[in-house]
Amino acid sequence: MKKNRRIGFLLIIVLLFTSSILNAEAIMFEKEVFRTTIEIDEEREKNLILTYAEAGQMALKQSYTLKNQQEGLKKIEAQRESAATDLGGVYPSGNGNGAEDSNRLNLLKRLVSIDTSLELAKKEIETTKEKTIFETKALMNELNKLIAEKEITEMKIKIAKSKLDFARIKKDKGLISEYTFQQEEETYKKLINEMEISDKAIETNYIKLNNQLGINNAESYILENNTIYAPVEENNLDTLVSRVSS
Repeated sequence: MKKNRRIGFLLIIVLLFTSSILNAEAIMFEKEVFRTTIEIDEEREKNLILTYAEAGQMALKQSYTLKNQQEGLKKIEAQRESAATDLGGVYPSGNGNGAEDSNRLNLLKRLVSIDTSLELAKKEIETTKEKTIFETKALMNELNKLIAEKEITEMKIKIAKSKLDFARIKKDKGLISEYTFQQEEETYKKLINEMEISDKAIETNYIKLNNQLGINNAESYILENNTIYAPVEENNLDTLVSRVSS
């Protein structure tokens, strides 16, 4: 009987211990899931894609030119409403010699003139919208182009650095001349300079895009890119590989 009680007591202890471990693991799992979720959300936030359409709408909202034109359109529409009210829907019917007929003729001319201004204002707004959207897309395409060129330059720098290190070893062993080594060094320095120019160009264009969109974090977005670049031809790729390995 005592033996059974002892076994039962030990069993309870084991169950309690196991339960505490499972609870601890459950808490750790929940914390890990929560941490992973935060990391995923942060990664998604970092990799938000900015489409041409979204950027275009942001640019239209930011455009001071468009805002001024739209305000001007409202004023013309108010003038048009006032002119139509003054005319009262009664058009000149005589030869225009009478005072009343002459007055109505002048009111009609004013209404026609305002209508013309109204149509011009609407066309200007549409033109501004098209121009703004075009400029925004062009800025995004230019940035994508610069970023792609920078990536290529980075690859070239890695290759040039490897070749420079190899050339230094060959020079130290007397296998190449100082002049040959200096050529490799000069190539590497030129690429570093290209990278600095590329970074500056990207920074400048991001500032332009920020101003265009009315934001200050365009660089945190992945920009939509439908620009088609010419693929590297096979013989050019072979040439690049042979140059690197030489």
